[in-house]
Amino acid sequence: MPFVMHLSSIGESLGEFMSKDIICSKEDINVDSTLSSVSSSSSTPIPFSVLDPNHPMIGEDLKRKILHGRYNKQLIVDGIETGNFSLDLSGKIHMRTNLTFSSFLGFVLESYCVDEINKNKDVLLTNILRWATGIRLSKEKVKEYFAIGTGFKSTRDQYQRYYNPQDNIDILFLRSLGELNGYEPAIEKGTTNSAGVQVKAITTNLNEQIIQPLLEGKYCKVLTLLKYPNGKHTYDQCMEMIREQYLKGKITQESYNRLQGSIISPSYIGLDQITIDNYVQYISYWYSGQASSNNPHLENAVGLEIQGFKNKNGILVPSDA
Repeated sequence: MPFVMHLSSIGESLGEFMSKDIICSKEDINVDSTLSSVSSSSSTPIPFSVLDPNHPMIGEDLKRKILHGRYNKQLIVDGIETGNFSLDLSGKIHMRTNLTFSSFLGFVLESYCVDEINKNKDVLLTNILRWATGIRLSKEKVKEYFAIGTGFKSTRDQYQRYYNPQDNIDILFLRSLGELNGYEPAIEKGTTNSAGVQVKAITTNLNEQIIQPLLEGKYCKVLTLLKYPNGKHTYDQCMEMIREQYLKGKITQESYNRLQGSIISPSYIGLDQITIDNYVQYISYWYSGQASSNNPHLENAVGLEIQGFKNKNGILVPSDA
């Protein structure tokens, strides 16, 4: 039997958006610790972020609030990491970039992927590193490595040798050499080439931006993140395009097989596609709200307050760190 949360337990602000009850299934409660903790108490305030932003009962205004609750801090961290945001001493974020939304989205999602990979070495790092290297590394061996973004601020500051924003590899995998006080990258099987991944957050020009660069050797591995509005994933579209080129004799059997193994979607390594879709929606909301500035380069302070973060030696960290 579903659990019914009354508005009194969610907070008065939700009353503007929804009817008197929100229904959660037992499955929702069992998999979400926040819901589980409040299921026995109607007086516990429930944050916006625990609600499903894609539920048909959720209106557009409430959806924005839910996504803000889930992804605001993540966007701040990713924006600073990619150099598109800066943090001033008063605790406000400034956006300084002339990037289009598509380019901005790509950088932010690249940072998000690296963060998620490093937080989950048992699953995400293991899967992506085995795929990138072509070697079935043990989980113990995998734990020696960590992912970096070749164009990230933290890479420039901490791993300068591997900082290269123009590199054809977006995500690289390093391990410490211990006493030598250096690092070395993971290597592709049977080569001396660094194993890395190009991240794509696009829905157009897949042949020119993904397939052809792979055929030409510009890229070795591509993680394509986005879906179309109709729900079809760009990975599936790439597979169809590759198959069509093969059937028309435009590529060889060898190239066809290689391409099939060189492109993956987030689910292949264990990244949650729904979370990515929701984050993309929030980034779109946020960017659209700031893009109306009269300044063509969006250099004005956007006035985003940082809640729960502080500036420590130029790095954004949680206040309780």
